[in-house]
Amino acid sequence: MQERIDYKNFNFQLAKEILGGKNIVFTGRGFLVRGELMRLARQAGANVDSVVTKKCDILIVGEKPGSKLRKAKILGCEIITISDFKDILQGKIIKNKIEIDDTLNIDIGNDEKETINILRKNILLLVVNESIRERIIRGIKLNGGNIVSNIDESDILVYQPSSEFNELLEKAKSLNIEILTLGTFNKLLMSK
Repeated sequence: MQERIDYKNFNFQLAKEILGGKNIVFTGRGFLVRGELMRLARQAGANVDSVVTKKCDILIVGEKPGSKLRKAKILGCEIITISDFKDILQGKIIKNKIEIDDTLNIDIGNDEKETINILRKNILLLVVNESIRERIIRGIKLNGGNIVSNIDESDILVYQPSSEFNELLEKAKSLNIEILTLGTFNKLLMSK
């Protein structure tokens, strides 16, 4: 959605402190057309590319982002929103004040959205069925998560309901580890 922009409000000197020399990529819709956003980024000293590669430093995410977001998460790129980009251009965000977005928002239908933080999270899988386990591992890795085998290292415990896991589930609760059933986790992870 394009809006009217007062270019006099942009402070490219301050923006250069954050974006100068950085390799950035845009995904999704922004407050201006893509070409204009790219021009503004270049004016702020950034190198703009159209694909996410290992060289990408920052991915700027607008409305309805595409597959670039997942790839950037896997490669460990810094991820900011299009409104953060606008705030940088206006001098509202200063160097070292940008936070990495590690939330994967997933639309689960019925106008409901669930959120699961998976990027760089350690996930313990208690899944007996090996083919299901392999499929879930691929999904976790695609979204930037890590698989661990020790409950003490885990941030999230995903389990296939079974009485053999009751002791581990109790330990996870006592450690304040997020616990999800395999069905819930799979729905959140795979329904995007």
